[in-house]
Amino acid sequence: MKPYPILAVAALLPMLALAKEHELSLDKLPAKVAETIRATVGQAKVEVEEADDEDAAPAAYKAEWDQDGSKHEIILAADGAILCREDGITQEAAPAPVQAALKELAKSGTLKEIEKITANNTISYEAEVKTAEGKIEVKFDASGKEIARKIEKKDKKDKKEEGDEDEDNDGDHGHHGDHEDDDDGEN
Repeated sequence: MKPYPILAVAALLPMLALAKEHELSLDKLPAKVAETIRATVGQAKVEVEEADDEDAAPAAYKAEWDQDGSKHEIILAADGAILCREDGITQEAAPAPVQAALKELAKSGTLKEIEKITANNTISYEAEVKTAEGKIEVKFDASGKEIARKIEKKDKKDKKEEGDEDEDNDGDHGHHGDHEDDDDGEN
């Protein structure tokens, strides 16, 4: 028996403990923040953490929960105001113009996730499509008009892993740093 899987799990344990360390309990939050979260999620199990750099200021907290088979997230200010809400939805739950846009988008790959986003009193929809080349994230307004698109191409290592090949040519286990073969010039 090779000791590698055991060593890998042992190496991950401190990271898992660190992830749990950043999770906050409702009773440790400012009263208005805890009140807003409880009123929003009801009795669902919620994970709360401090907002990260990805969440624009004045974001202070992020709460995530699963309900009715969908993922949900709210970003809150320190005073408990909801700055942004993301709700996982089905294609059928989107307005008809967005459904039509999603149907067209799905022709390029497999529709993986759809979210309804409410921020600044505006509703938009974001969809993720998995393609052979990577993934595409597209944001639509409520009329189905595309307002943003982000394309993430797979690198050669990802394609190899997905192809279920057993051979490891470079011995680079999990390092996704600098890629010298990045010749397309796009980021």
